Amino acid sequence: MDGFVRPARGSHRRIADRSSGGRGRVGAKATFDKVVDALAGGKPLLDVRLRWENADQDGLQRSNAVTVRTRLGYQTKPIYGVSGLLEFENIASPLPSGYWDTIEGNDSRQTGVADSEVFAANRFWVNFEKPEWAGLKLKTGRQRIKLDDDRWVGNVGWRQNEQTYDSTRLQTDLGIDKLLAQYMYVWEVNRIFGEPSGSSSAGKRDRGQSTHFFNVAYQVADPLKVVGFIYLIDANRVNSSTPANDMGSYTYGMRVNGALPVSDELKLSYIASYAYQEDDANESNSLDYHAHYYNLETGLALEDIGSIGVGFEVLGTYNGEARVVTPFATGHKWNGFADAFLDNGGGRGLRDFYASVAPKIPCEGVSLKFIFHQFYDDKGGDNLGQEYDGVAGYKVNKHLSFLYKVAYYDGGKNRSKPSVVKNILQTTFKF
Repeated sequence: MDGFVRPARGSHRRIADRSSGGRGRVGAKATFDKVVDALAGGKPLLDVRLRWENADQDGLQRSNAVTVRTRLGYQTKPIYGVSGLLEFENIASPLPSGYWDTIEGNDSRQTGVADSEVFAANRFWVNFEKPEWAGLKLKTGRQRIKLDDDRWVGNVGWRQNEQTYDSTRLQTDLGIDKLLAQYMYVWEVNRIFGEPSGSSSAGKRDRGQSTHFFNVAYQVADPLKVVGFIYLIDANRVNSSTPANDMGSYTYGMRVNGALPVSDELKLSYIASYAYQEDDANESNSLDYHAHYYNLETGLALEDIGSIGVGFEVLGTYNGEARVVTPFATGHKWNGFADAFLDNGGGRGLRDFYASVAPKIPCEGVSLKFIFHQFYDDKGGDNLGQEYDGVAGYKVNKHLSFLYKVAYYDGGKNRSKPSVVKNILQTTFKF
């Protein structure tokens, strides 16, 4: 046919190869650009907290702890649902001899302030997230875990060196609106003391383990949230002086909470929680025990006036030999800011009746709260003393805040703890 030129044999294939090669190079460049954007377009993390803590316990010298915590890190933007974070933390004191950090080798004649000088990688993790896959989130590495009210699993955020978990965390809503199901496997807990040396400090070191956390929460309605949880703790025993049930325990519980509108300006809040705890059956050194936990709390909040609340918590005992243990809790949040009962009352357990008043301050960013505690042991009901706490805060903006906290624990008789007074002043800058 006139004007028709037949293509050379194989030319179609070469053209197709060049076309697919071009598409491959374009795809590779697009992926490379996304990776660069995820790394360069991430979020820098900066958190600096300066604190002065004055602590004076009966029978010990007064401590004046001046500490500075600095956290510096970086979090990438997600790429194909994957993101990462790396954060370092440094706690330093210009006057380390002014207080006892509760670690062996320092001056134990002083009142304890558990803020050791530490430099460490605080968090490092990789996260995979696909909301369209039933709200799937999968995070592995060293991470912060806070479940519900921090009563059982928290980060001890009050202390300068927070508690973190080397773990894998799976979250999903199972395709159900307002449901969150979580599973966590923990192989090490990085505690607030760092890695102290010395045999008497062994109980304060990081704890290797094979621990499982299950937590399912469902928002039934605006005034009702229901949570069920199972916490199976199996930690490596660090020395013979550590209570056996601090190392291994199985806890099964539930929690309900919410707020009911009484009127346009008045709300009634409530919390009810129960848990049953028993020994870790797989731990050969475990104490054979079981104990019960209860927490009931209610409060009223009146707009432009403030709020009041009352509550009752029981950390039950087993024949005075063992009590409910919460080794991974944010203990400072519970049973008084003086930290007199971080051991949950010892083997005899603890009962804590408490009340709070939080007036509304007519100044933006300012908060004020007063709390009273009355303590008894759970075994015989002995009076363990009272505590009076107060906290005032001023949030200048989202970056800068100030706080003052005071606690006075007045020890009772018989088996009570020594009286202690604490004054804390701190400022925090975040970016």
